[in-house]
Amino acid sequence: MILVDPRQTKAVKGRPKTAAYQVPWNEHGKAFKAHKDKVWAEAWKQQQDTYTWPDTMAFKPKYPADEWPDQSDLGRFRQADQYAS
Repeated sequence: MILVDPRQTKAVKGRPKTAAYQVPWNEHGKAFKAHKDKVWAEAWKQQQDTYTWPDTMAFKPKYPADEWPDQSDLGRFRQADQYAS
């Protein structure tokens, strides 16, 4: 016997959400994103000097997911003597 959660049954029987239903949610989302982006930008200004890269690095990533164009010297920057303490 398969037991079904009553909340799932209610969701299936509910009316589909139209574009008019989504308008207030999209407006709220835009306002939230604008505020979040402002707060994150201000936080970044305070933290931008937290991490530094060696001056000899040709490429300095801004995000962890940034692609490294030249991977030939990645091992060199694993050494602690490349960084100011």
